[in-house]
Amino acid sequence: MHQLEMVNLMQNANKTTFLLSLIISFALLTGCGFHLRGNISLPDEISSLQVRGPMQLADELLILLESSEVVTTSDSPNAILMIERETFDKQTLSVDSNTGKEREHALAYTVFYRVVAADGKELLPKQTVNLLRDYVFDEEAVLATSREQDVLHQEMRREAANQILRRLVAWRP
Repeated sequence: MHQLEMVNLMQNANKTTFLLSLIISFALLTGCGFHLRGNISLPDEISSLQVRGPMQLADELLILLESSEVVTTSDSPNAILMIERETFDKQTLSVDSNTGKEREHALAYTVFYRVVAADGKELLPKQTVNLLRDYVFDEEAVLATSREQDVLHQEMRREAANQILRRLVAWRP
């Protein structure tokens, strides 16, 4: 009977330790500002949003907004997020000293956007998102390198959409 009591005490102590650890972890995560992604709250002036701009970036933004349960509409929005321009630029970073051929590139992606009210009043003046990615060019695998560049373009659009959404959440009129 003495051993059974010891086992019960140890199990209770383990449960208590676990619960205490869980509570402390939750308190630390909450205190540092951590929160799970999900519903976001946009200011009332832009709570119903229409997105206009290049199709691929607009699609990324719509996916993010809808997954965050933000009302996106084309009928009668409170505001319009206008992607005025996006540009990709490729620069050579390094050249093979033996062959003189390009070895490493940098992709630069720039997005210009602004937010206007449905009546045309400017709510958020022109903003810019700049992203930069490096990649190595392999002349032996030109198709794979081309595919890598396409993947980088898509990832950069996704990152730009995330940055735009974070800025909209933080914006205050």
